[in-house]
Amino acid sequence: MPPIPSEGPVVILGAGGPTGLHLARLMIDRGRRVRVVGRSEDKLLRVFTGLGVEPFVADLTDPTAAAEAMRDHPLAFDCVGTPMDALEDHPKTARAIADAAGRTGARVVHVSSSWSYLPVRARDLPLNETHPRQRGPKPARLRREAEDILQEAGACITHLPDFYGPGVHASTAQKALREGLDRRRIGWIGPRHCPRPYAYLPDAMRIVADLSAHSEAYGQRWLIPGNGDLTGRDIAWLCERNIGLAVAVQTFGRATLTVAAPFDRTLRGFLPLVPHYMRPLSFDTSKLEGLLGPQRLTPHEQAVKATLTWLAEQR
Repeated sequence: MPPIPSEGPVVILGAGGPTGLHLARLMIDRGRRVRVVGRSEDKLLRVFTGLGVEPFVADLTDPTAAAEAMRDHPLAFDCVGTPMDALEDHPKTARAIADAAGRTGARVVHVSSSWSYLPVRARDLPLNETHPRQRGPKPARLRREAEDILQEAGACITHLPDFYGPGVHASTAQKALREGLDRRRIGWIGPRHCPRPYAYLPDAMRIVADLSAHSEAYGQRWLIPGNGDLTGRDIAWLCERNIGLAVAVQTFGRATLTVAAPFDRTLRGFLPLVPHYMRPLSFDTSKLEGLLGPQRLTPHEQAVKATLTWLAEQR
């Protein structure tokens, strides 16, 4: 494998989402030239207005197009996301990017979720990278297949917990914060006092960027820490602290969501994951801390305040 590029250009694949936006800002702040890749030039220009990045339009399911996007860029961040009803594209895209990395010699950092570890039982907590990655719902299996293709090709695989923050549009925590701000009532999957790790996205992407500089990170999987566990009641309370008004929590179980799923395409795709979101989850990130050291993370109270401010500006 080529040495870790400490300078020079980087390419962000599937850059139009929030992870790509935060990575682009980080890389620019670190003095790197940044190419952002997506299917829509209009979206790239809209998302990255004023940042001084190079937009590049490519279909990343095509190995030749992916190689052209990555050529002359020794470090590539794979932030490709797909709608819940098109998750089958994940393995196809992973094969194309792995093939392109072989052609170009680029190092690849893959930004993923923790779904590929599902199912996780209570006795397996806290979750770490040695947890078996078998079975699970279809979204978990497709994520796992894509990650394994890229890891086999030498990529660094990063697993984020659910996240929120400025620039985020679709996540369970972000949706709850938006509802708390707009409706004074949040919808929550499962028990309102069930704790799960949540990451403030600017912190999570800083850690991903830091990992990319270490040769030991490649060919391995890394759990990215959250900023602490949160429950539905915690998120409502944090909203209350910031807006000065009471925020209620309305909980939903699988039966209720199953009834609603036929009328919501995103919910239909998410439904197989619902049982896993009704259970506690915790991460053991000692492997990452052994490489990068203890991480200084933004307290949830400060992070939620920044996120609510951003959400209010989007109204």
